Amino acid sequence: MPATVVKSKDLVSPLENLFPGIAHNESLTFPKTDNLSIGYFKADPGTELQIEIPFEEVDIIIEGSLTISDETGSTYTAEKGDVLYISKGSHYSATTKTGFGGIYIIHPHNWRELLQTQKTD
Repeated sequence: MPATVVKSKDLVSPLENLFPGIAHNESLTFPKTDNLSIGYFKADPGTELQIEIPFEEVDIIIEGSLTISDETGSTYTAEKGDVLYISKGSHYSATTKTGFGGIYIIHPHNWRELLQTQKTD
C-alpha cells in the first residue's frame, strides 16, 4: 500500500484519563504498520504534564504554545510551526497557558500500552 488517506471523521479512539486536559484523536490503522502511530492532539489552556516517554515522538505544533523542561534542566518553548522531538526515555514537564494543538508521530505504534505498563510498574 504506497499511500493512504485517512479522513478526519475516521480518526477515532479518544484517550480518556491518560493525560488530563489533552484530547487525542488518532487512527490506529494508519499507516497499516506496526511501526508508527499518527494523530492529532489538543491541550486545554492551563494543562500541565509530568511524563517519562517510553517511545520516540515527533510533534508538529499547529496552534498555541507550550513550555517544556527536561531532565537536563533545559527549558524550551514550542510555538505554532515548531517541530518538537522527544527521545525515548526522556523525562519532562510541559505546561501551556494558551493551550496548544498539533500532530504527533510516535514510534512504536503501541505507545498506549507502553505508557500503561509503565504506570503499573
